[in-house]
This record gives sequence, structure tokens and C-alpha cells, in this order.
Amino acid sequence: MFKIVHYNSLFVTSCFRQIYTASDLNDLFCFCLLSVSVEKPLSFYFNGTVLGRLTVKTSEQILLDKIATTEEILALFDSLPPADLDFLNGRWKGFEVKTEHPLDGLLENSGWYGKLFKDTNDVHPLLFYSHDKQSVFAIDPLLVPLCISEYVPRSKSLQQFVSLAKPVIQTKTPKARTRLIQYRGKLTASMIYDAKPIIDHFAKLDEKHLLGIMDLKGSQKPYAFILERDDLSLEIEL
Repeated sequence: MFKIVHYNSLFVTSCFRQIYTASDLNDLFCFCLLSVSVEKPLSFYFNGTVLGRLTVKTSEQILLDKIATTEEILALFDSLPPADLDFLNGRWKGFEVKTEHPLDGLLENSGWYGKLFKDTNDVHPLLFYSHDKQSVFAIDPLLVPLCISEYVPRSKSLQQFVSLAKPVIQTKTPKARTRLIQYRGKLTASMIYDAKPIIDHFAKLDEKHLLGIMDLKGSQKPYAFILERDDLSLEIEL
């Protein structure tokens, strides 16, 4: 669908100009163009070093692997069309995209299910599986201490803890709303947490998938996730 090539050309050019001649750089540039235009990996002998083919990651690969660099995920977001507010309505299954963010693995191992958008003022941003995975329930984001998230072990025991804490952290009250917000040059559907300095911005991957970028105040890197429109019949305890 979309191909991503993301590198700082000014930085690369500056570095190479300090080391190599103009003819060397011309050869390298020709190799770069060739390597991204073929299907099979290439190697290239350049100034005593074997260089590998440049990595180009498609949206399909990111959707399948759920692994990307920060640069790749932002480039993908920038290439996608914005989502409108009505498109968000419904229940969505969530999947993390691992980008080496401090929050990587936290939701996945704690039994995160996804999100529920009823309308622009009625949103449950955090749905979690019940202990038997036969239903899902909403938790209050205010009771999730993100400040200690990097110290929380990423293990399945975390899901057991969330299940045990359900009587305390469960909520039946919507804890977020959606609005159109300008983000990275596009006006797109975004979810604003009521009690956390967090905004989730969405872009449309296709008719069943959204790419989400979590903008957390004070965080230098965006946290990425994918939402898939949910066709399952799991009960929601609201």
C-alpha cells in the first residue's frame, strides 16, 4: 500500500562528504536508488565495506509484525489519510506496535483489549479482558500510574493483577472524548483523556484498521498502536 523511506539525507550527505570523494558519493547514490527499486536484497562493495540493501518497510509489514522504528511509524502516519469522528464509532481491538518506547509491552501483558467509542463525548479508552476472557470491562485511566510504568515487569502475571484489582479500577463512566485536532500537519480524529495529559491521534490504514499515536505530555517519543474494528460478541461490563 505505502512504502516508507525515511532518512536524514542532509546528515548522511554531510558525513560522507567529509570522508569520500565526489565519485565515491556518486557510486553510493546510484546504489541507493538501485537497492530500493528491486525485490531481492543486494550487497554493494563500497570503499572496502560491503553495504546491505536499504530497509523499506510497508504498512502491511508493520500491520503484520507490529514492530517499527519511531521514524517508520511517524512516516507511516504522515502518509495515511486522516480519520473522521464518525469512523471511530464502535468497538476496537487494540495491538501495540513496538518502537522501543518505555511503555512497550505494558498494555499487552496487562490484558488490554481495546477501546469503545459510543459518540464524541462517550468514550471508554481502556477496555481490559476479564480473568476468563469471556467479557471485557473498562478501567479508570486516572488509576493507572504511568510514572512507574518502566519499572513494571512485562509478564502475564500483570494481567492477573489487573483482574484482581478490577473492583477498584473498574469504571462504567466514559473517561475520554473525541475531537478533530491538528497533528503533524493533518486535521484528524483524536481522543482526549479526561484526567490524563494524553491525546491519541488516529490515521486510517483501511476500512477496518486505524493507526494510533499516543501523545503523552513530557514524553519525547510517541507510543504507537493499531486498532482493528471488532466483530466479536464479547460482553462489555458497563
